[in-house]
Amino acid sequence: MIGDLKFDLNSENFYIMRFLLGSFMRSRVLLALVDSSSRLNTLRNDLGKSSATVLHAVSELESYNLTIKDYKDYCLSSKGFIYALALDKLVKNLYIFQSNPNFWQKHDIDNLPNEFVENAYLLKDSTYISTDKRDMEKPVNDYFKNIKNSDHIRVILPVFSEIYLEMILKSLRGDHKLELIVDDKVFGSLKNSSYFNRILRLSKEKKLVLKKYFGDLSLFLTIGNDFISLNLFDMEGFFDDSETIFNKTSDGIKWGEIIFNFYLDNSSTVVL
Repeated sequence: MIGDLKFDLNSENFYIMRFLLGSFMRSRVLLALVDSSSRLNTLRNDLGKSSATVLHAVSELESYNLTIKDYKDYCLSSKGFIYALALDKLVKNLYIFQSNPNFWQKHDIDNLPNEFVENAYLLKDSTYISTDKRDMEKPVNDYFKNIKNSDHIRVILPVFSEIYLEMILKSLRGDHKLELIVDDKVFGSLKNSSYFNRILRLSKEKKLVLKKYFGDLSLFLTIGNDFISLNLFDMEGFFDDSETIFNKTSDGIKWGEIIFNFYLDNSSTVVL
């Protein structure tokens, strides 16, 4: 879970990342060389800095074996390329949490897997949708519009909600299929509800696979054919469906699959 990672503050990785983050120019030069090598005049023009400033940053990077000079071209070493990719990912992840800051600050991500933050950069082109006075049900309506057009649906459902269950099950038309992950608490509510007979029927028809997660779920994630949606719990521990993150890019769907597979790997199939 987020916050569980242990770092060796005496490791080379820590010192090099501190070295890179300690200088805006060092970071910019390293990232400028990710895609291709460059000559001094190109770096100078791209970064808008003097030759002396660029050369100083390059010299510092060379002292850590992060860049090399090939005739007149400056390029990343193999080591430098690895650190440049890590730095690029870090910058993009920070951008995600700075965009729509109210959403991230109001919701609890402490109990989510490390993969959530490590791959957050994939959410860069997300859309934030919330209720407003003119349309109190906008996030729910947008959710249904997207899910009903998907024939392969994967859902992590952290709460027993008749509204969402009805929308999810109603979308299973024709040869549509659903993978549904719930925790023990939600499974108990399902088993005692009027929805359980529908779930049994859909399971027998090979349209639904039900999984039970080994723990408590802290996010509502849906992956459709061409979208993902994400809802979280607020800081008081209440499920919040008034604010939703939608993403319709291939990167966003990739992020959703990474998160879904984490929970899938830590779940067991419920035999119905």
